Amino acid sequence: MPSPRHPGIASQSAEQHAHIARIDSAIITLVRRRMAAVAELEDLRRKGRAPRTELTRENAVFRQYETELGRLGAGLAMLLTRTAAAGKTPNGDGTGSVAPSRDALFEEGRAGRVRRGGGASAR
Repeated sequence: MPSPRHPGIASQSAEQHAHIARIDSAIITLVRRRMAAVAELEDLRRKGRAPRTELTRENAVFRQYETELGRLGAGLAMLLTRTAAAGKTPNGDGTGSVAPSRDALFEEGRAGRVRRGGGASAR
């Protein structure tokens, strides 16, 4: 809702929302490209009778995301890893929606805070 004191805020807000939507679209495209690349790598590894994943590389990915983005980065790396492991489509069933659900991730994060800090408000 526009503020009487700041009439341009609504317009600026709409522009910022559009900018964020473009970024979100780019992220979705990149996640899909990453998933396709992971599937190709897994096919190559399977054909070469190698393990599906390399834990050393996977851990390096987690460290990179955590170093660059903090604790949320580690969670993002976990989500990307789970998404790739779920199958060639984001949730493995062909629907294209990403698993686990947003609610499941929220509960998982909340449970992690409770375990680490002893209460839901601990960080």
